Order: sequence, then structure tokens, then C-alpha cells
Amino acid sequence: MAEMRAERQAAEAQFQIEIQEIRAFIQHNQERIRQNEDRGDELEVAIQECRRDMQAGFAELREAQAMMMEQFRERDGRLIEAQLSFIREMREMQREVAELRLDFLNHMCQYHPPVER
Repeated sequence: MAEMRAERQAAEAQFQIEIQEIRAFIQHNQERIRQNEDRGDELEVAIQECRRDMQAGFAELREAQAMMMEQFRERDGRLIEAQLSFIREMREMQREVAELRLDFLNHMCQYHPPVER
């Protein structure tokens, strides 16, 4: 009987040790869970900041793109205006050349009549 009681006490002592180990393990895991939750909160905050930064960056890119498109339109407008101006000047020069040619031909016809053969 004393032997059974000693075995039972030894088993209870072993169970108490295992229970303490399990409680320590649970406490350790709870601490790790709290740390992971804290890190998760930090990561969530960092993700939200990254999203805001990305949205701000995309807004800046859209604004820059709009400015570039406006500059391209202005440049294209200036190029078209320069082309039209060049075409006008060429037409004016062609008109002047035609007038000079006509004046020359009129002069030739007036002062140098055709030679008859």
C-alpha cells in the first residue's frame, strides 16, 4: 500500500511538473501571440501608409502626365502654327515669283516683239 501511495505521489508529482510545463508553454505561446498581434498591427499601419504613399505617388504621376500632355499640345500647336506660317510665306513667295515672271513676260512681249520668219 505504501508502495502504491508512493507511485501515486510520484505520478501526481510528474503530472504537476507536466502541468507546470504546459502552463509555461501556454504562457509563452500567449506572449508570442501578443507579439505577433502587435507586429500585425504595425504591419497593417505600414501597409496603410504604403497605400497612401502609392496613391499620392500615382496622383503625382497623373498630374505630371497631364502637365506633359498639355506641354505636348502647346508644342504641337506651336509647330502647326509654324508650319502654317511657313506655308503662307511660301505661297506669298510663289505669288511674288509668279508676278515677277508675269512682269518679265509682259516686258519681253512689249519691248521684244516676236521675230517673224
